[in-house]
This record gives sequence, C-alpha cells and structure tokens, in this order.
Amino acid sequence: MEIVIETTGLSLHQTSQTRWSARIEAVKPLIKRPREILESLKKLRNLDLTADQLNEVKSLEKVIQSFEFIVMTTFWYKALQSINYVSLSLQS
Repeated sequence: MEIVIETTGLSLHQTSQTRWSARIEAVKPLIKRPREILESLKKLRNLDLTADQLNEVKSLEKVIQSFEFIVMTTFWYKALQSINYVSLSLQS
C-alpha cells in the first residue's frame, strides 16, 4: 500500500456497499492515475514475493492495461459521478 501512495499520491479504497460517494472515491485513482498504479505494480514485482503474489501482480497489470477495463472503468466513473451529483442534491 505504501508503494501505491508513494507513486500515485493517492490511497486505494474498498468500495462501500451503502455510500455512493465512497464508491466514486474507490474508482477515482484508477481513472486519475492509471500509469502511476501500473508503475506501483512494477515496483511490487521487484520485492520478495511468493509465486502466488507475483502471479497476482502480473494478472492485475494485464487487467488494468486491457481495453475492456479502461472502457468499463471510465463508464463506471461517469455513472458514479452522475449518481453522486444527484445524491448530493437530494441531501441538500
């Protein structure tokens, strides 16, 4: 986790089951700093990892670089922005 924060300046969050604003915060680093996240994964490969951990890091790199991931993440972020805007409007 420290490598990700050091490289991107952001921390990754888990998605919340109830708060839409927390969901958008979980997706934001993937949209705003994808190159830095990939850089973090490359740094992780240089650590002393088990075979399973190394395979997981390589799998994540492959997924994050895929066209489908980029399109779906972009779509999901835009949808969450709209939902968050409506949610904040209704709350105020």
